[in-house]
Amino acid sequence: MEIILLQMSRRALYLTGAKCRRKPVFGPPQCFELPQAMRNGKALDNLPAFAGFVRDCKKAANLQTNRILFCLEDDNVVSKEYRHLPCKKKELLALAGLEAETVLQEDVGNFILQNYEYGRLNDVTGKLTSSLFAAKSALLKQIKKSFSKCGLRVIKIAPPVGGLLYAGRTLPETNGQTAAVLDFDFVKTRLILLQNGTPVFQRTFETVFDDILEIIMKSQSLSFEDAFLLVTSQGIPMEQNQEAEKQISVLLEASVSEAVRNIRMVLSSERLELDRLILCGGLSAIHHFSEFFEHLGLDIPLDSMNSCCPAAKLPEVGPAAKLAGCSPACFITASGLLAAKKADEIDFLRPVKSMAGNHAANAGVLVFMTVFALCIMALEPLIYHFALERNEQDKAVLNDLKYSETKSLLNEQSDLSAKLQKKENDQYLLPKKSSTREPVRQLFSQIAAKAKSVEKCSFDSAANTIAVTFTAKNYSDYLAIKKSVESNGYFEIAVPFQAEMNDGICDCSVTLRVKNPPAQSGGKDGDKP
Repeated sequence: MEIILLQMSRRALYLTGAKCRRKPVFGPPQCFELPQAMRNGKALDNLPAFAGFVRDCKKAANLQTNRILFCLEDDNVVSKEYRHLPCKKKELLALAGLEAETVLQEDVGNFILQNYEYGRLNDVTGKLTSSLFAAKSALLKQIKKSFSKCGLRVIKIAPPVGGLLYAGRTLPETNGQTAAVLDFDFVKTRLILLQNGTPVFQRTFETVFDDILEIIMKSQSLSFEDAFLLVTSQGIPMEQNQEAEKQISVLLEASVSEAVRNIRMVLSSERLELDRLILCGGLSAIHHFSEFFEHLGLDIPLDSMNSCCPAAKLPEVGPAAKLAGCSPACFITASGLLAAKKADEIDFLRPVKSMAGNHAANAGVLVFMTVFALCIMALEPLIYHFALERNEQDKAVLNDLKYSETKSLLNEQSDLSAKLQKKENDQYLLPKKSSTREPVRQLFSQIAAKAKSVEKCSFDSAANTIAVTFTAKNYSDYLAIKKSVESNGYFEIAVPFQAEMNDGICDCSVTLRVKNPPAQSGGKDGDKP
């Protein structure tokens, strides 16, 4: 699989072809001067035009693949180092969001955040150090969209310092030492500080390479691309023009001094001592570049990535790159970008892909539900038609003569059930009245015990009274009946007992009132005496 690394400086576009194998094989970096409207960080202001320019440069460089690894530099990336207590990876990204609010001038929701934890625990504070990287999500989507329209597929958007961090962690030569890796790239100057193979500090500086090429262009009357080819193949021609030599020396010394100043500042704050400074990047491979460092008189042991790292650990350089004067040290950062595993890489495009995947999944569900609803709507008339046919068939079966008797019985049962229900409802609506059954029964049992006959008995439901006329054989039987009735708890005397002797027979009468008998609904127990 082939891939193109895309990098930009203030003035130039750099395309580097690479074959991704177990060890990536790199071709020579190819330089193209940016049009005037795209220089000094304005290339991404008009992404459709920039994507078209990249497509044309790719054809001119004879690079066959359309897969792009877009290196997004600090001009469009906000980064910040911060310290935090050990926590889980999910919690760390939330913590990075809080840190982002302190450095971003816009809403954090408009940015894609990536976090890189160094993994080194400070013995004094007990905290870890991480780097936060933030890029505008709208810019990332526009890059992918604009390049796609030009037939270019952006597979990854990453800050190059992430590749240098990964490469530094995989260097076995830094174990047990404090080492600084200084990447003098054509686009930026990058610095990482390692302690026992673990990053302690990272920083990216502006490159002086564009300025050096401009000086050479003027002194040698060359184009920007020709000045680049001259420097990479033969080195910086400093002996031909003393004024140019002086300007270039000042630029290089200022660039190196800034990096060394940052190294010493971190060493002092972390209470570390530097064992060596390792050089890499495109400028480090230029002829006599290491000699320039030695002339600076630094008190730091100097080493090159080519000499301190085993060949098996270094990236491979293709034949064309070797002819152009490139060495494995030129591609340390690029190899780190390609070799980083998903858990260690910084890729702004991955969250964008995830969001796009979620949108696609939601759209897929919506399409499925729409198709399902349309299918149901299409089947609805058929279902209604089948139900109508089945209903007609059932009616035809029920109209058969053999079911006539059964239908008649069912209709009769339905009528009887309706009448019974009406009776029960009517009975429930009947007014409640008192039941006199038990008091009357008690009265007649007491009178019948001694009376000769009961001549008359009447019940007044309005007054709730009973008038009884009876005969007794003698006066003593009358008194017994009177005593028995008066002692009965069911009645109270409304009209007192009266007795008259006629022909030896005692004619008696009395009117009694029933004492509050229990109330029952009409029709259940009845009220007949």
